Amino acid sequence: MASPESPGDPDNPTREQPYRKRAVLLALRHYIKEITRQKRLAIPGMLMPALGNTLLFYIGPLIVGRLAGDLAGDEHVGLGWYVVAFAGSILLAEVFWRIGLHCLNRVDGRGIESLYMTGMTELLAKDTAFFHNNFAGSLTKRVLSFATRFEEFVDTLTFNVVASLVPLGFASVVLWNYDPLLVLGLVGLIIVTAFVVGPLIKRRQKLVDDREA
Repeated sequence: MASPESPGDPDNPTREQPYRKRAVLLALRHYIKEITRQKRLAIPGMLMPALGNTLLFYIGPLIVGRLAGDLAGDEHVGLGWYVVAFAGSILLAEVFWRIGLHCLNRVDGRGIESLYMTGMTELLAKDTAFFHNNFAGSLTKRVLSFATRFEEFVDTLTFNVVASLVPLGFASVVLWNYDPLLVLGLVGLIIVTAFVVGPLIKRRQKLVDDREA
C-alpha cells in the first residue's frame, strides 16, 4: 500500500497535483522524442491529412466558385477542365489521406512498442522500496496507459491541431488577397475564443482533480 507521503496518495491532493504535472511533462517528452525519432514517417503522416482537408474543403469549393463566376459572365464556358480539376482535387485528397493514415499507423505501432520497452526498463531500474510502496497492478496499469496513450496523443496532434492549422493558413492566404482585414478578423476571433475557453478548461480540470481526490 502506498505510504501517506507517496506522490500518488489520494489523501494528499496538494502533493498529487505537482506529481501529475511532472508525470504529464515526462510523458510528453517521451512522446515528442518518439515522434522525432520517427520523423520520416511522422511528418508526412501529420501533414497529409491536413493537405487532404485543404483540397476537400477549400480547393474544391474554390473551383466550383470559379466555375459559377465564369458561367455568370460567359455562357460558353468549357466545363471539361473544371470537372477534371474538381475530380482531381478529390482524388488527390483521398491519396493524401491514405498515405497519411498508413504513416500514422506505422508511427503509432512502433511508438507504442518502444514506449512499452521504455516503461519496463524504468520499472526494472527501481529499487525494492519502490515496489513496496506501490501496488503491482497500479504500476502495470500506468505502464500500459503510458504506452497506449501515445496513439491518442499523435491522433490529437494530427487531426485536431495540424489538420486545423494548415487549412487555416491556406484560408488566410486566400482571404488576404481579398482584404487583409478579413485575416485580422479571423485571427482575432480565434484569439478571443482561446481567452474565453481557457478559464473553462482550467475550471473543468479543477473539478476533475477534486473528484479524483
